Amino acid sequence: MTLTGSDETTSTSQAQVTLKKVPQIDLVPWDPDSPSHVERLTQQRVACGWDVNRVQKWATQQREGYKFIYWIVLSDSPTTSDPQTASSWLTKHLTLYPTESTPLTPSSPSSSPSAPQIFIPLGHISLDTSALDVSRGRLTYDLPSPTAYRVTTFYVSRSVQGSGIGRLAMDRIEGMASDPKGQFKASVLAISTALDDDEFKKKYSIVEWYARRGYKPYKYVERAWNHTDSNGEEWGWTAIFMKKDISSLLSPENSTSLT
Repeated sequence: MTLTGSDETTSTSQAQVTLKKVPQIDLVPWDPDSPSHVERLTQQRVACGWDVNRVQKWATQQREGYKFIYWIVLSDSPTTSDPQTASSWLTKHLTLYPTESTPLTPSSPSSSPSAPQIFIPLGHISLDTSALDVSRGRLTYDLPSPTAYRVTTFYVSRSVQGSGIGRLAMDRIEGMASDPKGQFKASVLAISTALDDDEFKKKYSIVEWYARRGYKPYKYVERAWNHTDSNGEEWGWTAIFMKKDISSLLSPENSTSLT
């Protein structure tokens, strides 16, 4: 069918879709030798509620090249990000966690020159190598390949959970891990989390979230963790291990840079 007159105008205007800017994030390497970086990570692990006692151990693993923790930082790029929403996220975070108001600097030797010169992280995320499985006992990932990495130590400020920043962080970490020009060149990524096998646990589990991202279950460990609720009742949590094949992303056109 041939369109004429106003029909052509309507068709053209409908085809011209303007893409809305959304907040973007950068991943900035954590510096295990910076007292301010260590203090901030400790503060965020307290807020998270897990593994605050492991920060010093993580520092050693990061120095030895077995663990790679990154700060989740709002991008200050005016061309790709939405500064108004980003500012709102930062305000919410500092309202809930005012002790985190002092900006950090990108002091890690592996930081990119393009990294923000000062930043306030809204969380953190890590890529771990298979070498760390040795100390995990029955919670090992059972993926000995040197190109299989684990996404761990993942925390997003409770003030902005549900905003989409977790998705942005996973997008960046997956892109970085699979970058053929990057450091890792990963073929597989794996995660572990609590199984949502009853209504109580569904409130806390994010199994479905990872499943939507393409992660598939491959291992279960019963009573991996225990939790005592406010009524004094103890809950045994089953760990579910999930993995995602990202080898198809290892192509030059999917290359991404790390800040």
